[in-house]
Amino acid sequence: MPLNSSGPISLGGSTTGQSINLEIGASANATVSLNCSSVRTLANVTANNSAITMPTNFYGKSSNNITVRYLVVGGGGGGGNFIGGGGGAGGLVTGNITYTRGNNMTVTVGTGGIGRGTGGGPGNTGNSSVLTVASTTYTALGGGGGGGPNADGLAGGSGGGAGAQNAGTRVGGAGNQPSSASGGFGNAGGNTTQNGGNLPSSGGGGAGAAGGNGATATVAGNGGIGRQVIIAGLTGCAAYFAGGGGGAIGYSGTGGTRGTGGLGGGGIGGVCATAPGSGNVNTGGGGGGASQSPTVGGNGGSGVVIIDYASATALFSTTGTVSTGNYICGSTTRQWVKWTSGSGTATY
Repeated sequence: MPLNSSGPISLGGSTTGQSINLEIGASANATVSLNCSSVRTLANVTANNSAITMPTNFYGKSSNNITVRYLVVGGGGGGGNFIGGGGGAGGLVTGNITYTRGNNMTVTVGTGGIGRGTGGGPGNTGNSSVLTVASTTYTALGGGGGGGPNADGLAGGSGGGAGAQNAGTRVGGAGNQPSSASGGFGNAGGNTTQNGGNLPSSGGGGAGAAGGNGATATVAGNGGIGRQVIIAGLTGCAAYFAGGGGGAIGYSGTGGTRGTGGLGGGGIGGVCATAPGSGNVNTGGGGGGASQSPTVGGNGGSGVVIIDYASATALFSTTGTVSTGNYICGSTTRQWVKWTSGSGTATY
């Protein structure tokens, strides 16, 4: 465990949290000095002739491996064109890793896919988010784009919903991304079936559920819900990420009911004369599918990468578009680091 964040710190002694010897794996009465390389590494003061301030430089420091929780969410898929399906949610990968001090973490946050414009066709698939620690890479695929008219949804972290169909059935894209470190997969987008001349479309899949089917006369499918992830203490030590894409309008004559975006950041579908919603930023939510007018699908929401760990003080130095903080979960103080766009690093 780390050294205490306040109070006395000693080179030797048998008091856990206070003894530098115990923290570096030495015996309680071993002979060490502030010039020992292991002690300087613990203090993170290693430059030649640099001074160590006792005890300040040792507060909260640890020479041991630490357990880091991670959440990687890909960018959501864009909505389809002209009564098109909703975009799928970005893939979601989460779990725990044993981080060895000195290793470099690299991060890339995936952008959301652009909704299909007036040229017709499916929305664009979102971009993947990636966390690499030493030689291990954790990748969350971008969500699949929603299908355009008479087209299937695209595969992705979760699949995009199918577009409106003049005859027969179209299917939603498959969800190909494991939704947790221990298994499971992102969910498929919904299917659409021509219904008495009416042309509903379907919702994109979410990390927690498949997209809704567009199979009734005037009602489009809803986006699949997201998945609850316990990390970073954003709401009582829990937060929703990777929401499903919004369903598109079910069009019949001049009206219909647009699909609702899935809980966790999915955009709402379009309805006549009303543009669809985009997926929420930093959730990987899929964009809403387009209406007959306007015909432009909603953009997918960008992804996010988050780590957190138990410590009374911040341990990592970081680069990139990043925010940091801490929270209390039970009786434990945890630090969190969140990247919201572009690339970055973290090192302890």
